Amino acid sequence: MLVEILGKTYSISQEDWYSVDRIHQLGLVLNTNGKPCRFTIYRLIRKGRLLARDFGSSGKPRYLVYGSDLIDFLNQKYKKVS
Repeated sequence: MLVEILGKTYSISQEDWYSVDRIHQLGLVLNTNGKPCRFTIYRLIRKGRLLARDFGSSGKPRYLVYGSDLIDFLNQKYKKVS
């Protein structure tokens, strides 16, 4: 599973914006059961561990994560063990 996630980081473009739904569909952020979870992504954004910008309007947040920030987060979370 970890090898699959690290392999997916190469398909992430550094200049693109990724929504929470797109990150969830890619299966990049897992909960403690090892399954993709939107609530886990929102919690990471709320705690400031995953950098995101809010492009929402009228009080409803719409978080987008820049590709380079997502790659940095995944490299920190899933470090390769030498």
